[in-house]
Amino acid sequence: MARLLVLGIMAVSGLYAGRVALRVAHRLVNPTVGANFEKGGKDEFIKYMGGFDDRMTADEARLILGVSSLASKEEIKKTHRALMMRNHADQGGSPYVASKINEARDVLMGPK
Repeated sequence: MARLLVLGIMAVSGLYAGRVALRVAHRLVNPTVGANFEKGGKDEFIKYMGGFDDRMTADEARLILGVSSLASKEEIKKTHRALMMRNHADQGGSPYVASKINEARDVLMGPK
């Protein structure tokens, strides 16, 4: 009886150690971008944990649209369209999020 108990404890501790090892390996392969970022979501988007500035900066706009500082106007336009398709109020999205996406596009490309 004691032998079965010891074997059960060993099996559970081995499985737990494997789980911890997998989590550590995942974090090494997919590090977070910075202290204000958190990995998450079904599509593995990076979630920004900070707030918005009073007036949107170009860095914040690039962060919202998910483009690099070297992104072309065409890439910004394509990314903006894809985000608006997902987040438009008519599609069940948030009007606030849609306004921030539009504001980010305006900052990077200039108003229409």
